[in-house]
Amino acid sequence: MQPKKKAISLLLAICLVVGLLPATVFAAGDTGKAIQLGASGIEGYNNGYDYIYMGSYNSSPVKWRVLDDQTNTGATGLFLLSEDLLGSGSYGGVYFDNASPYSNAWQGSDAQAWCNTFESSNLDSRELAAILSTTKSDEEFTSSTYSVLFAASTDILNGDQVFFLSAQEAENADYGFTNDTARVANYGASAGVWWLRSPNATSLTTRAYSSTTGLCTTSSCAMTGRRVPLLI
Repeated sequence: MQPKKKAISLLLAICLVVGLLPATVFAAGDTGKAIQLGASGIEGYNNGYDYIYMGSYNSSPVKWRVLDDQTNTGATGLFLLSEDLLGSGSYGGVYFDNASPYSNAWQGSDAQAWCNTFESSNLDSRELAAILSTTKSDEEFTSSTYSVLFAASTDILNGDQVFFLSAQEAENADYGFTNDTARVANYGASAGVWWLRSPNATSLTTRAYSSTTGLCTTSSCAMTGRRVPLLI
């Protein structure tokens, strides 16, 4: 199948959805999507991506790729990931945790706070109403690209609506991450580094990130861009 280059405006699509609530994204008892593009519905990765535009950042619409036509917990919904890195300054401008004593915990981190601010500042009320909250535990995972062991984390996502991918999600071929190159994302005009939420199992201060070449490895105190997923 040729890579899909379909793109839709979510704002236009959700105007067709009564009440603009997450439960109405899919028609009850219907196997097809309530949001339609031509004759085919929105799909997850299938040798290419469908795209949705939702929210704005630095006065530009945010482009999201559809990783899956169910959430990262297997529930009804769409699993989205920003196509490009979001940030400010030369390197993206966000630390995972920039307060001593440093920690690799997602809950309470500077990274989580940035995601919450992004959500409240860059999505309008209609878009906010369409986003699903997520509670998810991550299992222990060893990166296939750099053999780094990431710790299991109970309820690492606990009602989060905008968050970072886990290392396991970032290496999931079903989401299109079939090799290192598939993880490369641009910050401005060139490839950038982006945080993941997974904590290193052998260090309390380092956590996962995807490098400019797509390797899943670890770092402690670097500034990076943000590549954020959300569920609708």
